[in-house]
Amino acid sequence: FCRLQEIAGRVEKCFFNPWATCSDSPDYKLALISTMIDCVQTCWTQGVYLPSLAHRFWKLTLQIVSRYITWITALGNNEVSNALLNT
Repeated sequence: FCRLQEIAGRVEKCFFNPWATCSDSPDYKLALISTMIDCVQTCWTQGVYLPSLAHRFWKLTLQIVSRYITWITALGNNEVSNALLNT
């Protein structure tokens, strides 16, 4: 259970500064994206994943994806609102 909280905490921490660039991954420009992908992969790696807790790892994976979708949606809504206010 502590491991799940640790993984979720890493993702949430990235949302405090979502525009931080990623210096340790050539594949992603934003540390947020890199961290999210790393956390999802961590859920399912040998030594972390436990079959008896599969439902919790699956739930955490869905929560990470949902958190990102919520953030992107809010960002898009903010952009639309700003565009409407400036016209």
